[in-house]
Amino acid sequence: MELRLATEKVKAVRVEFPWSEAGFQKVAFNGLNVWRQASEFLRGKAWNAPAHGGCNKTDFKITFEDGNTYEGHFDLVHPERGLADLSEHVLEFQEFYAGCVESKDLPSHISPEDYERLLARDPKGGELAREFLDAYEVGDEEPNEVSPSEGQSEVPYDRPKEPEPEPEPVFDFELTPDKDGPEVRTKKKGVTTVHNIHPGHYTMYGKKEARTRYSDTIYCAEITPKKSVRIYGVYGNTLKDGGIKFDKTFKLGDIAVYDSYNLTYTGEIVGIGPKSVSIRPYPNSGAKRLDLNTFCWRNWNLDLEKIAYQNSETMMTI
Repeated sequence: MELRLATEKVKAVRVEFPWSEAGFQKVAFNGLNVWRQASEFLRGKAWNAPAHGGCNKTDFKITFEDGNTYEGHFDLVHPERGLADLSEHVLEFQEFYAGCVESKDLPSHISPEDYERLLARDPKGGELAREFLDAYEVGDEEPNEVSPSEGQSEVPYDRPKEPEPEPEPVFDFELTPDKDGPEVRTKKKGVTTVHNIHPGHYTMYGKKEARTRYSDTIYCAEITPKKSVRIYGVYGNTLKDGGIKFDKTFKLGDIAVYDSYNLTYTGEIVGIGPKSVSIRPYPNSGAKRLDLNTFCWRNWNLDLEKIAYQNSETMMTI
């Protein structure tokens, strides 16, 4: 058995992000510099966070050399409001409950008296936090940031370039504004193509009824089962303005919208069939099955950054 020096702390060997409101899931980093890898990844994703308040809540799980794990939540904010650092987050959290924070460093809303009362209410939690800090190494041996040389700007991460505007979709079929036209379904070499998708049915008093189609929007889909679904067509296709053309492709594992109320709810695509798309809201939860029409109207103009911003703004008022 390998003997460990009494002063040597246990290091992290893996960092996972199972789920995030920023739209990524099941991301993992391995190795002795996992803290830095994870923080750099978060800093890249932070540009999708709301710039004027709110955050993208992100789950994380850290595995150490001895097999023990540490799980928590990270509030990912826009870089203009703070630079993401996972090791700093864990260290500050544990030091707070271990009673290591001096009065002058407490948050403005917590007085020294409140801090003492908080620690007294949970002495076991404080003991566990101190044991964690004594036993485990938080952060890599190398610094997370390289100090800028003389004359260099102290901006370690540049904002990504704005993406090039997408070209106007070009379709190989006529987008008719006739909302009463038939749904046309064809299959060739395992790929199912559906033109002029109609809404599904619902059951009332034991009788199957067709859902009403209220707009001249034309939804079409090209489905490769268990792999991908391409949705395309024209939204608001009227004779007056011609509508907005769209063309998006989703693969298994991508993030899409499955429902909305006050908030817009997204999840991971876990199933793609000839007539439906299944989305799992959270890891280990049941999947929501959407018919093609519902999937199209919820995702034809999907913008995860906009959804994250709108959700954060709404959550501040509910």
